[in-house]
Amino acid sequence: MSQGPTLEVLRELAPDPKAWDRASELAYPQNWTALKKSGDLIWARYYNYQVAANLRVLQGQCTCPSRQKPCKHALGLMVLHHRYPNTFQGDAIPEGLATFASKSPSGSSCVAPNPPKGDDNRLQQRLQDIGGGLVELRLWLRDTVQMGLANLEQLPDAQWAHIRARLTDAKASGLANRIDALKEAVRQENGHRQALHQIGLLQLFCEGFRHLEELGPEMRQEIFNQAGINQKKADILSSGGLSDHWIVLGRRVEIQERFDIQRTWLQGRNTKRLALLLEFSIAGSGFEVQLDAGQAFHGALCYYPAGFPIRALIQQSDPPHSSPMLPIACSLDENLESYANALSYNPWLDRYPMVLDGLRATGDESFLVDEKNQVIPLHPAFSRHWELLALSGGSFFKVMGEWDGYQLFPLAAAEGSRWVKI
Repeated sequence: MSQGPTLEVLRELAPDPKAWDRASELAYPQNWTALKKSGDLIWARYYNYQVAANLRVLQGQCTCPSRQKPCKHALGLMVLHHRYPNTFQGDAIPEGLATFASKSPSGSSCVAPNPPKGDDNRLQQRLQDIGGGLVELRLWLRDTVQMGLANLEQLPDAQWAHIRARLTDAKASGLANRIDALKEAVRQENGHRQALHQIGLLQLFCEGFRHLEELGPEMRQEIFNQAGINQKKADILSSGGLSDHWIVLGRRVEIQERFDIQRTWLQGRNTKRLALLLEFSIAGSGFEVQLDAGQAFHGALCYYPAGFPIRALIQQSDPPHSSPMLPIACSLDENLESYANALSYNPWLDRYPMVLDGLRATGDESFLVDEKNQVIPLHPAFSRHWELLALSGGSFFKVMGEWDGYQLFPLAAAEGSRWVKI
């Protein structure tokens, strides 16, 4: 077998400097499985892609959709062989690579079979990528359950980042975010129940994706939503809008490492429909929607298709104004029943807006109680319990918050006949 090309020669193969950087980042044994070689042919598996390279003619072959020649995976495999040649084990050339192994230097480089054309083909390609990523996710979930949560608690940050990167590479950004939620739950005090819940949701997604063709259109769309396959705003806004007088229930902004998130919750005065206006801000670019508790506006909302449609966009509206109206509030039992109904349509629902009547703040900062002395836990990140106590004066009052299935994060409350943010 030849000694293989030098790094200088491999660098010349890169379509651009960025491609070289990406290939170099991939060129470590821990990123690959089934590293094999036979003569001048090397092949391996990177995530859900089958990658091969012919070192004699400096050509690559890969099942990824990239049109670069060579793609980062094929180039990365060649760099990996240069760095760690002893990690490749000798093996017989697979039947599918026999022709590629005998290629002459005039052959083509880095093949991406059946390149997608049009929206439908792009979607099918992405679904194939996600499906490949789920193979590894299922194995990881199985091992996690077998090893136990105690082992998961000891998982270093680098391993969490690796799992997340694998799903991102498979174009399943929504699932990558759910890995973050699992990590947060694992590291919370007494967070085992939430961690098991997140593991169950990941496994449920895997099963739903496996039976995608058998699902109805709403649940199929919800699977897309959970995977992170975004719908175009223009398509949503072109659908029919729901007109109402919309009361702003509350607003919450979360500062995250990669971007900021704003959730604005609405309630239709006449239709009683709930709505979520969800926005993201990158690098402090700010948010387009500027609404807060105590305001209202007349307008039309267009809902995103989903198992339980709640996210929406403003199609048209009058300017917002201060509102003397309080939102419609229900008891804790009625809110929990509504939440259970929502989960029956979308089991991945992370947050639900509860507008509660008949709650009371006590001297204990960890919970509120209702008229039946039932306790509703408060989110540990909520730090304005004494403001709730001051607003209510120790009496029963109306309060709105985000419910995650375990605890409430209050956003607004009634102060007499006024609806105010907390």
